[in-house]
Amino acid sequence: MIDHEGGSKAGRVIKKSTLWTIGAVLLIALLLGLLPLLFSVVQGLVWLFVIVPVAGTVLGLFIAALIHRYILPPGSRHRGSGTVTLYTVAICWLGVLLSSCCCLGMKVHVLQHVPFEGIGSMERWLAKRDASVGYTRFYESAELPDPSRCDLVIAMGGPMSVNDEREHLWLAPEKEFIRQAIRLGQPVIGICLGAQLIASALGFRVYPGRHTEIGWFPVEAVDAAGDAFQLPSGLPVFHWHGETFDLPDGSMRLAKSEACDNQAFQIGRNVVGLQFHLETTPESAALILEHCGDELVPGDYVQTEAVIRETSETACAEINRVMDELLSYVVR
Repeated sequence: MIDHEGGSKAGRVIKKSTLWTIGAVLLIALLLGLLPLLFSVVQGLVWLFVIVPVAGTVLGLFIAALIHRYILPPGSRHRGSGTVTLYTVAICWLGVLLSSCCCLGMKVHVLQHVPFEGIGSMERWLAKRDASVGYTRFYESAELPDPSRCDLVIAMGGPMSVNDEREHLWLAPEKEFIRQAIRLGQPVIGICLGAQLIASALGFRVYPGRHTEIGWFPVEAVDAAGDAFQLPSGLPVFHWHGETFDLPDGSMRLAKSEACDNQAFQIGRNVVGLQFHLETTPESAALILEHCGDELVPGDYVQTEAVIRETSETACAEINRVMDELLSYVVR
């Protein structure tokens, strides 16, 4: 005789255990997904309830001591001194809190075109400022954020041309994203292909240059009017480009070289295009050599792989310092 009731109970037990297992897996997945958010919350609480009070109190007590010693009349130094100290500390707390709100939470979006051309030395600068860095990696997905939510846009290099819109369907939306960011007044930095993208996005030509430039060659700074970013003149920088661009209307040329007239430009206060690389590290130079070494065709402005590797070991520190200055300049 078949025990239908026992089989039914066993089935219910198996079904229930399966549901518990699925539920546990989903809960673990949810918790893992929330870990970055939880970390950010903890980091914010530590800043709010530890760093701000300690820094505000120390600064407030120091300023209060100066007030008692040098500002208050001698006969009134003890009368109401506690109130003065309390108000001074409270104001310093508020100052530290407001200044931290201005410095923390910068939202940076990187437009990356190939896996081997990342942000290089900029990663350290962004990490020091606790920046939240998002990426559109076009070789994986062409999804772009709302440009109004970006405090800084960084467009990186790549071996393709800005004119290859038929081959790379994401180029047209990327240019529109850059165009919108500029119109919104957001800081934008374009490096190599990124600088050409800025020019193209604004309706200006990008075309083959007189020379291909690959390797370490100096650029000559051009004096620009007003509060333009000043590059060090004669600075050896890292190049890897065969195309150039016409300067966008209203832009200021910042640098030129023997091989290329338009090496850098600035639009307004916070949009800068660099035909060359300041973010290069020995590791990032090695990656480009590994993936694009076949482009080292002998020419007047093309160095050998050996020269590029050797120079990269010593020249990167100085250009990385200038890159840091440029980042600070555009987000000020």
